[in-house]
Amino acid sequence: MLKAKDIMQTNLITVTEQTPIHEVINVLAENKITGVPVVDGDDRLVGIISEKDILIMAYHKITDTDDEVMNSRKISNVMTSEVVSFRPEDNLADICQCFMSSPFRRVPILDDGKLVGLISRKDIVSFAFSKRQVANQA
Repeated sequence: MLKAKDIMQTNLITVTEQTPIHEVINVLAENKITGVPVVDGDDRLVGIISEKDILIMAYHKITDTDDEVMNSRKISNVMTSEVVSFRPEDNLADICQCFMSSPFRRVPILDDGKLVGLISRKDIVSFAFSKRQVANQA
């Protein structure tokens, strides 16, 4: 049975709670990603911030013409703190089920509370497609 550790991404881009919103937006844009884990100094997951979280904040600030407000806000005020996560040994089918029954695009993989990986819906789809390609070539 496939486990989370078999396909999780381990070369992770992260931010901290003190990261200003404008820096998070730059990280997302420069890396062409839609969300990023938020960690503390010990790589313990404290939340996730996504484009959706930033969009919600922007919607509430849309009439505010003061750029200082957006630049000074920290992601700890905007991020999702209650995050569904999995462990490296968890079954990949359980993660797939989570994606099918929730709006999440990614889930963190934690080992004793520390962020060790990330799996996105795209990772699972790409993995399944690559396995199918190999099977068709055989």
